[in-house]
Amino acid sequence: DVLDMAKIEAGTLELEPRRIELEKILQECVRLVAKRAADGGVRLTASVSHAPAVWADGRAVKQVALNLLSNAVKFTENGGEVAITAEADLDGVTIVVADSGSGMDKDQLERLGAPFSQVSDHFAKDRAGAGLGLALSKALIDMQGGILAIASQPGKGTVACATLPRRKDAKVRLPQFMRGEARILTAPLHRGDHQPTTAAAE
Repeated sequence: DVLDMAKIEAGTLELEPRRIELEKILQECVRLVAKRAADGGVRLTASVSHAPAVWADGRAVKQVALNLLSNAVKFTENGGEVAITAEADLDGVTIVVADSGSGMDKDQLERLGAPFSQVSDHFAKDRAGAGLGLALSKALIDMQGGILAIASQPGKGTVACATLPRRKDAKVRLPQFMRGEARILTAPLHRGDHQPTTAAAE
């Protein structure tokens, strides 16, 4: 993550977007975090068998999906649940990762996405790491014409969404259920709806 973030900031990270099978990537990510979830007493469920192909860089999509899943598992207490699904429309596919954790308030959401920052009081669990994962995911999704957004409420858990185009240069939108609720981390430029940083305006 540190190396990739350095390349992004230097403008030297190159992605190779092409048509990729999103279902296979998401299933692999679920397998990779399954043991961690089980060890932490977190129930992990997946419903991604219907996910259509997207136009994206396979390695970058795997990094983003793994980060969202790993964060959800890491920040969910024993006995909680994490679920990953995929929602599609004509132009994009959204990876949806939801957890039953304690959630975040508006101020905490506003601090998300900056390199080396973590919401330190998000959960009581120990949280190791540099806090780069979300910032890297934000940059990788932005480079591919997608949208990264997070919605959360104290006591009600967190939902993270990464929307990717189904075709080259397709203009993507967040799923309806996320509009008006989510903090959008990616820039609105080059997307047809020019969504604001916070989707409440919709």
